[in-house]
Amino acid sequence: MDSNPYAQPGPYDQADLGIPMEPARTSVLAILSLISSLICCIPGLGLLGSALGIGAIIGISSSRGRVGGKGLAIAGTVIGLLFTAIWLALVYGGASIVKEMAGWAEIFNSAQQRDYAYVRDHLDSNAAALVTDEMIDEFAESLDAEWGGYVDMPDSMIELVRAFVNDLDPQAMQEFQRVQSGLNIQGDQAIPLPIEFDKGRTLCLLAMNGKQSGPPRFQNVGFLDQGLTWVWLIPIQAAPPVTAPPSAPPATTEPAADAPAEGEAEQPDGDASGESPPAENPDQPAEPEHPDDQG
Repeated sequence: MDSNPYAQPGPYDQADLGIPMEPARTSVLAILSLISSLICCIPGLGLLGSALGIGAIIGISSSRGRVGGKGLAIAGTVIGLLFTAIWLALVYGGASIVKEMAGWAEIFNSAQQRDYAYVRDHLDSNAAALVTDEMIDEFAESLDAEWGGYVDMPDSMIELVRAFVNDLDPQAMQEFQRVQSGLNIQGDQAIPLPIEFDKGRTLCLLAMNGKQSGPPRFQNVGFLDQGLTWVWLIPIQAAPPVTAPPSAPPATTEPAADAPAEGEAEQPDGDASGESPPAENPDQPAEPEHPDDQG
């Protein structure tokens, strides 16, 4: 025990002196952290919320109880990190998809460059066996006449969405949905590509079998001309409308040629005049057939 009467008293908390402590105030950084993390629709705010949450945790721990809100700070940090990971996955996945679609669009550029081998290499076996050099030439000439030379594809997810929304005719997507509905009936699918050409951007399609494995191989490729009509590499004949077969008329039994008409009695066999032989009288003796039998 210190017996120095001149020693200065040490620091005391308010609770030691009998003075009630003020309630801890909530950390502003913790509140901002949670708010920023919950606004997940804006990329980057999740990362900001995590940084604010870590700063709030450090400040609360060093405040000796004067500042609260540690739970809010931890929640903001965790939610911010979660949404940041989701956004990074979306950005990476979207970039990979756009890059792959740009590679698929090269089939149109190759057709215009008359690279027959490249076109056939990206078709499935049935389509590659069916397509001739003349068909590729005709398809490329139609594409050149309508839209000019190939320019590029959107190189980011934002540019891809902008091309679909702003650069295409609204009816183009309706035509795509119509074609997609018909392909889905057959188990196939269509991949839309908003490709830029010298004369503008148009919607191109890659028809493929959705159940195939390995690198995609296409069954057909096409584009919308300026009249919003599909032009295909392999011409598609318009199928006639499906109609129900005509109902068969009720079965009727035609009378036989020798059968009597309805309402007429069947005539017994007689001579050619149609008169029936006289009926025999049972009380009258039968006449002999020969004169020698008489008497």
